[in-house]
Amino acid sequence: MTEAYRAAGYKPNRSHASRLVAKGNIKGRVAELQDAAAAETQITIESLIKEAADIQKRATKAGQHSAAIAALVAKAKLAGRWMERAEQRNTNVNYVVSDQPMTEEEWVAKCVTEH
Repeated sequence: MTEAYRAAGYKPNRSHASRLVAKGNIKGRVAELQDAAAAETQITIESLIKEAADIQKRATKAGQHSAAIAALVAKAKLAGRWMERAEQRNTNVNYVVSDQPMTEEEWVAKCVTEH
């Protein structure tokens, strides 16, 4: 809101922006602009999903299965249904190699905590 205030020619000041945002007509206009942007975004996502579906159909008919799968993945990502999974590795592990292994008592003293 502060950027909009500055763009309108006012001196930047957070308290002024806060006061403006509390006004009903300003709140209404901001909500209206946000709704319009959200609607535009939705239309764009829908059209991209439809285009990916068309590409998937044509690729399947042409026997280009890799391209069909790529289009399917694109549709899933656009629809928010695709989750990237990464392998989790614990990088905080210290390995100590010794030619003298610990005794059971040493291991318990070092590694076991009482609860």
